[in-house]
Amino acid sequence: MTWLAGDKNRSAEAARAAGIPVNHGSAEEIARIAPDLVLADTFSDPNTVTMIRRLGIPVAVLPAPTDFAGIMDRVRRTAALLGNSERGEAVIAEMQATMGPPPPTSDARKPLVAEIEPGFFTEGEGTLIDDAISRSGGLALGRVLGLHGYASLPLERLVSAPIDLIILPAESDGSPSLSAHSLDHPALRDKLTTVPRFSIPAFLTDCPAPASAALVPMIRRALASLRPAG
Repeated sequence: MTWLAGDKNRSAEAARAAGIPVNHGSAEEIARIAPDLVLADTFSDPNTVTMIRRLGIPVAVLPAPTDFAGIMDRVRRTAALLGNSERGEAVIAEMQATMGPPPPTSDARKPLVAEIEPGFFTEGEGTLIDDAISRSGGLALGRVLGLHGYASLPLERLVSAPIDLIILPAESDGSPSLSAHSLDHPALRDKLTTVPRFSIPAFLTDCPAPASAALVPMIRRALASLRPAG
């Protein structure tokens, strides 16, 4: 499996990955392993995929998921390739149980949620975070601003928006960076004095996977805490 699977900051399965041989995506590594099947995605190096196929090793290129529907599709495809569709459906059922039912349709105003990443980026429409916020009963600021995918979030729009909740990345034990330091901007600090915030671990968002389903109840609980009891 990919070496990233063992990174506890980026993989929800880091503990389970311990001791399993890893690769760094090179054709030479794959050739030495001589697997029965290679699972790649649309972000994999196409030249590497071509080289592996020339070695006679089967390669399945699966779409990289960007939302929960995409994760479930990938689970189904992978399970079918491995001849264990029943296990795939069980994983999907676990995801659906974790996420819970969709929020009820209502004309009431939905809480506005701003997800902010280092460098003042956010996830707009068509992303995992946008999907998780919607499934939690909220409305993502990126969607309101008409952003799509991973996009720059103008600081002026962030400061002026009537935000109800801010989502920030959780602290990690990785190296510091200038982009992460940007979250110390005075304008954001001022905003955080009046708007509740909470953090989500990067391993639930960096690589969309079944474990990412935990995002929905996390955000739902944070939104529920905004409402007065009773």
